[in-house]
Amino acid sequence: MRVLTQDRPVTESRMIAEMEMNPAVIGTFATQYAAQLALDGEVDEAKELTQAHKDLIGRGMNLKSQAAGAKAQSEQIYESVQKRMDNITEELAKVDTSSSYGSIEEEESYEDVNVDQSLGDDEVYERLPHQAVGPHSTNLPPALPPRGYQAGKSKSTSSIT
Repeated sequence: MRVLTQDRPVTESRMIAEMEMNPAVIGTFATQYAAQLALDGEVDEAKELTQAHKDLIGRGMNLKSQAAGAKAQSEQIYESVQKRMDNITEELAKVDTSSSYGSIEEEESYEDVNVDQSLGDDEVYERLPHQAVGPHSTNLPPALPPRGYQAGKSKSTSSIT
């Protein structure tokens, strides 16, 4: 395994930090972090984070273009990152924040799911399809055969003569 590290000088200047940032790295971080927040149910915070990082990248790209003129590669990276961030914003906007489940609006509602009302709370068992259910069944997987077992063949070698 090879680990590459880089020491970078620290600055207190916001302008220098925004000019020197890598928009692809910032965009990737923001995308991953917003997705994690959304999965954890923090959709509003994910939206705020996405917008803040879009603004940060925009300021940095404006400073770069003012300082060094327009660069085609920087513009392509900027457009790519902005496009990804816009896609995330659109997906987060689809999330219904009024429910505690944070479900996406296109998914089926919970009322549409068939629930077997005949089972009591004590009689509900988690099971695989075609698995026996009842008071004597278990959730354990089937036992494995002993080592060296071959179906249809006996392990013993003794014979009666």
